[in-house]
Amino acid sequence: MKMLLYPKNFLVLWVFLMLEIPLTHAQTSVYTIGNPLVQEIFVSPLGNDAAAGTSVAPLRTLTAAWNRIPTSTP
Repeated sequence: MKMLLYPKNFLVLWVFLMLEIPLTHAQTSVYTIGNPLVQEIFVSPLGNDAAAGTSVAPLRTLTAAWNRIPTSTP
């Protein structure tokens, strides 16, 4: 008989504990992106890392493209 009471007692304890835990809502905040400077940098296996990085003069490597990102960018 005790085996049948255990799940019931556990359920009562669980409900009691759930009622004791305060429910907190996640605070939402608004993020404003601002006016970012957007620039396309093109990369091609046939490109040249000394090129401008445009569609007609692409860079050759992703490293060169990565190095074109301004360091002041957050």
